[in-house]
Order: sequence, then structure tokens, then C-alpha cells
Amino acid sequence: MKSLYFARMRSKQCIQAWAEDSSADEPTTLTGSVGQGGVNRAGDVRNVQSRFNRVAPEDGGPDSMLDVDGLCGPLTRGAILHFQQHHPELLHDGRIDPDKNTWKKLLALSGGIEEAIGTEAGGFDAKAPSASPHPAPTPPLDPTMPIIALFMARHRIFEAIRALDVAKTELDAINLKSFLKPDPKAALFQTYNESQSTLLELPTVDRCFHIANAKMTYANVSEILRRLRTIYMSMLDVVFATILTTPAAEKSGARRYVRVIKQSTLDKIHPRTGAIADAPEQGWWKKNANLAHIRIGSAHVDDGDLITSMIHEMSHFVSHHSSYIVGAHVSGNYTQAFNDTHAQAVRNAFCYEWYAFLASFKSQRSTPNNLLVLS
Repeated sequence: MKSLYFARMRSKQCIQAWAEDSSADEPTTLTGSVGQGGVNRAGDVRNVQSRFNRVAPEDGGPDSMLDVDGLCGPLTRGAILHFQQHHPELLHDGRIDPDKNTWKKLLALSGGIEEAIGTEAGGFDAKAPSASPHPAPTPPLDPTMPIIALFMARHRIFEAIRALDVAKTELDAINLKSFLKPDPKAALFQTYNESQSTLLELPTVDRCFHIANAKMTYANVSEILRRLRTIYMSMLDVVFATILTTPAAEKSGARRYVRVIKQSTLDKIHPRTGAIADAPEQGWWKKNANLAHIRIGSAHVDDGDLITSMIHEMSHFVSHHSSYIVGAHVSGNYTQAFNDTHAQAVRNAFCYEWYAFLASFKSQRSTPNNLLVLS
């Protein structure tokens, strides 16, 4: 599956990493319903997918571009429901029916025809709960969504590991140069500062984990890089084990890492914070199938930040005495994590998601911290 990644900045701009181009001229009619419980003919699904890709996120469009493949999978169904929830006048049933209001709204926002919702005789769709105090039932949770998010998170994790390997090579090079400095105690830091313009990865490690200071030593920084790499490697273990583990294996004691649960259940677990996932501290080495997993609530399965959230929670989840124990949040939001002390940064889950992000979207490394937001 070809993917498109977006980095959304506070300026509302979106930076595209890669995408599949489609320029089909879609018809303005559907032959059948598309979405949850729909007919889902391939031509209709492609029509809907292509039109959603032209709807801006602020108008209810998807945060990430849909593959125009004619398959009505969880991303397409999630995009339909997200679009309906963004527009209160629409029925939130996760389906687009021919000539009904969701289709008319999508046509209007994707450049099809002028919006005609509620203008025909009888007003809105007969089944639309325009005056009902009871909201439409939420469609069943799609357990494949976390798996898709994990696959997409895997790319960022791989890039983080590759970047750490390059950083180690760069550290070796500046360490050799530092032997020429007269003051051995500050030689490595001085050489690092002089070499920053030619370094590719070490400055990014420093931005997130604060490895560079007047007292930095080769042994200490090498150990930090090794431990950071261990955490990201353990994240890959989470990805693969989640995909391979079955409910039957879980009952026998094997670890299953990601679960989709009802939002009401998750709210009971985290009534104050509303956390979207729950990964017990040091869960990786407790190896308890009933505790060591990440919980994703129903309200967040289609969230645009789910990939980042997966990496964030996995950094808690893979905490280990041989790497770093990434405990509770030290800083309250993304940008404050950049200002943590070294001891805080290596134990802050925000820092791990930032580093994976910057390793993948290298064009964003020069973006000021207060403008950089993940999505």
C-alpha cells in the first residue's frame, strides 16, 4: 500500500512526504452505497476516495491522503465517518448513499456540483435524526486500524534506527579529530561545535535528547546512542509481535501488545487525563499478557495523530533496565519536551516520538520548535 505522510505545522500548512497521484475525472453520481454496510462497488469507492483527497482537513477531509484503489477498507470508512462527524447536519452512519446528503456535501466540497443539502422537497433525508436527542450508534470498532497505524509507524522507527547508526559514525569521526585539541576535557564538545555544519544526525539527537554539552565524553554519548537504539529496536519487536500474536496465543501467555477497546472502558482507566492508550511502565520486561499491552480507544482509532501516539506509547512500553525507563510525562506538551534537561529527555516519551518524526521528515529539522506539530 502506498502511503502519504503529512507534517502539519501550527501555520496550518501541510508538508507532503510522498503520495500516489491520481487525476481521474469522476462522475457526479454513484451506482450504489459506499462505506459501512454499503455495496462498495470498486468504481464508486474510487470516486469517493478521489473526492475525499480534494477536501481540505478543515472541511472534514482526511488528514492523510487515501489510496484510490477501489477498496473500501478501514481508512476509507474512517474518512467517511470523520467527514460526517465534522458536519453535524449529516447522518453519522459511516456510509455514503447515492443522492443523499453526505454525497451532496462531498460533491460540493470536492468541486462536483453546488451544495444542495436540504433544498429538495422534504428537506433532509428521511432517516436523518435532525431533531432526535439520541445520536446515531457508533459503528463497530475496526481492529485492523491499529495494525495499519503500526505498519506506518514502522517506517519512522526504521528511520530513527538508521539515523542513530549514522550519528554513531559521526561521533567516531569527531572523536578522532578531538585528539588534536589542547584541552582533553572539553575537546569533544569543541570539535562537535566546529563540525556541526557537516554533521547530519548528531545535531538531531542533541535537539531531542541533549547529548552535547561541555562535559560530554565519547564513552557517555556512545552509551546514550546504544540505549536509544535499543528502545527503537524493541519498538519493532512490538510491531511484529502484535501482527503475529493471536487471541489464542494470548490466552496461553504470549504477549499481545495492541488492543482496541470501547472508549467508555478507556475513560474508566484514565478518567482524569483521557489518555488514548495505556502502556504500563516497564511493561516490556514484566512480560504479563494481561498488563503488557497498549490500549487504543474507539474515539481515537481514526485519529490523525494515531501513528505518533503509537510511537509515544511504545517508548513507555519498551522501557527496560538495560536502556531507559521512560516513565510518566515530564513536560506537558510536545514543544516543552525540546527544553527538557538531558536526564528528563531520555526518559520522556515525547522526545522519542519527536526523534522518529525528525528522522523521517528531515526537511522539518530547521522548523522552529513552537511551529512544529505532529499529525
